[in-house]
Amino acid sequence: AWDPARIAVLASDGTQVDFTVDEVTGAISFKLEEGVNYTVTEQDTPTAPVYRPETEAGEHGTVSVSPLFPRQGQTVTITPKPEEGYELESVTVTDRNGKAVEVTEQADGTWKFTQPAGKVTITAEFAPVEPITFSDVEVGSWYEDAVNAMVEAGLMQGTGNNMFQPFGTVTRATMWTILARMDGADTEGGSSWYEKAQAWAVAEGVSDGTNPDAVVTREQIAAMLYRYAGSPAAENALDFADSGDISDWAADAMAWAVEKGILTGTPDGRLNPQGTATRAEAAVMLQRFDEMK
Repeated sequence: AWDPARIAVLASDGTQVDFTVDEVTGAISFKLEEGVNYTVTEQDTPTAPVYRPETEAGEHGTVSVSPLFPRQGQTVTITPKPEEGYELESVTVTDRNGKAVEVTEQADGTWKFTQPAGKVTITAEFAPVEPITFSDVEVGSWYEDAVNAMVEAGLMQGTGNNMFQPFGTVTRATMWTILARMDGADTEGGSSWYEKAQAWAVAEGVSDGTNPDAVVTREQIAAMLYRYAGSPAAENALDFADSGDISDWAADAMAWAVEKGILTGTPDGRLNPQGTATRAEAAVMLQRFDEMK
């Protein structure tokens, strides 16, 4: 096996290249640049001291570190991974004397610090995710789980004052924004709060981008989800008391949504395609669609 303290990776111009060593396989990894030759050697004497960090992860999570054998001055990346239902509470790094080492959080959820001389200790603590509650979301209701799931995923938000307004309406702009976020698109910024989501919806063929303030119906939500899914074929025809009320342009989308369990009928055998969709109904449809993907 390679001794990380004796390894040297040199570029063709003599520059020493940073590298990592896989703890399990012993494989050496480093970044290649076009037109550059590299030499990997193991020296008789250590090339430079390396310091394998000691990691202390609290219960309900793990921590990985890269590179595993950093040299002084190298940037070290910490990747915490909480268990489901938990979130990262804190990350601290201390040097061999117990002094705090500056560590900064990155946008991708990792943390970075500069390796000092000597071994460091990395400690990560995890805590339960606090449940999201709204004063107007009835506990045990048919929409409670969906509302919580959509809010926790960052796809929907409350309306202020600890309210969700489950029986409020949903605009076209709101649906564009939710689906854009679901797709991982950046919806922040723009001349209006929905401008980037509107552009995304048009580019992806989800919507024509018109009438952003218009409220959506149940069949319109089904159509947007259907287009976002790539307009797949449905195998079964609809057989509901009000199937004839479905708009021609939404017929395939509604058949698909029912077939996939995204949309269900009422106890009296109706789909209510022209009915204005509530925020609670939108949350349920979105949750079912997200779970189906």
